[in-house]
Amino acid sequence: MHVYTTDRGAVTAAHTPMPTDTNDDTPVGELEFDRIVSRWSNPKIAGTPAWRLNGMIHQPDVASELVRTAITVKTVEALRDPSKTLTRRYAHYLCSRVSIEKILNDQYGMAPTLVRQASKYETLRLKLRGGDGRGHRELTDEDIWDIAAREEADRQMAAYARGERKWMRWPPLHDGMSTNPAAHRRLKCGGLDRWRELTQAAALDGNRPHRNIDDGLQIGDMRVDVADEALGLVDGSGGIDRQWLADHHITSSMINELSDERLLAMGLDPQELRAAAASLDASDATVACPVDASAPRRLEDLPLPPLDAKHRRAAERMGDVVDDPVLCLWLVAGYHGRALQPDAVLSHYGFPVRLARTALRAKRLPMDGKTVVDVWSEACGQLNALARPRGATPGPAGYAEFQRTVERFRVQMRTQIMCRLTGRRKVAHPTQPQPAAPHPVECH
Repeated sequence: MHVYTTDRGAVTAAHTPMPTDTNDDTPVGELEFDRIVSRWSNPKIAGTPAWRLNGMIHQPDVASELVRTAITVKTVEALRDPSKTLTRRYAHYLCSRVSIEKILNDQYGMAPTLVRQASKYETLRLKLRGGDGRGHRELTDEDIWDIAAREEADRQMAAYARGERKWMRWPPLHDGMSTNPAAHRRLKCGGLDRWRELTQAAALDGNRPHRNIDDGLQIGDMRVDVADEALGLVDGSGGIDRQWLADHHITSSMINELSDERLLAMGLDPQELRAAAASLDASDATVACPVDASAPRRLEDLPLPPLDAKHRRAAERMGDVVDDPVLCLWLVAGYHGRALQPDAVLSHYGFPVRLARTALRAKRLPMDGKTVVDVWSEACGQLNALARPRGATPGPAGYAEFQRTVERFRVQMRTQIMCRLTGRRKVAHPTQPQPAAPHPVECH
């Protein structure tokens, strides 16, 4: 039975260490180095960067070519240090340290935040859909993306609460909205639609001619100014800041190696760019969701949000699905959409709409001595018999999935709302009481 999870140990294929030669500290020649690179850029070998990249762009030839190019650039950068010797061991190390995020950013302009979330999405989608892409039809791709995003946000929040993280990197939902419960805004990196553009771009690249990957790499001639090449990304872009540099993997050392004349020739302000580079060495972004140790730990410890009769009725109907009256009140309070139907509100927060509709239909059906699973299956049958099927999976397996989804949803939403409320008390008004508001919660 499938479990909705992106746990790395459960869904990521085991990394297969690349075999090395017996004498790892022997310097390598051109042919030997090319053999090592060919192995690491083979998308058919599990655990290689090319294998991981192909799992995201689904174009093996393109993945192999991009990884080979990235290894070349990384080797060039390493060999600029005259004290470095390219041994077999060091060659394998360089090949293993290729960044998939940097490849996708350099080639397709994908922000690292989007790439990280897309990796979670692709992993979970493969697990749920299966090799034929037909599994779990009650979940749309948007549902799967949001499940992966919210689980990653929950993982980071839990690590932050344990003191294992000093900041949060909030992944985007499928529509590009931030998973940060304290920030109702759209992230610049985009969401699922932006990621789908990558597949189209990679498919176009797959139709273009590539060089013969068996050509030997001329190590002796690879003396390229890597810093200059990397900073070429910012030519004419304007508005350079620390975040932009970090997203494009441009380090302060790279910038310091370029003269003011070169930066001016690229259309950049040397002082502005060096100031932004200096800030790269400072501490990272502040935490968007700090935890107040003196704040209440449960929603039940807080005064209920003020709601009119219409919103309270909507919360009561949502209880037929979530079975958590207090949580439902807070969810309705933070909802700003026009439709107050339970499935619309729950879908807004990432709950699969087919599961919500099936649970609502099952609640209206008479038991008549039937089991809960029988009623669930009857509701699934009624909704799936429509011209446009809208029901979930019938039977014990489908009902078990519904129960797991509800349990995870309750935990996620309670965690995010508490984080939002305690965060507002500490950051927005540290010394003043919070004013009452008709919609005090924004959990997006």
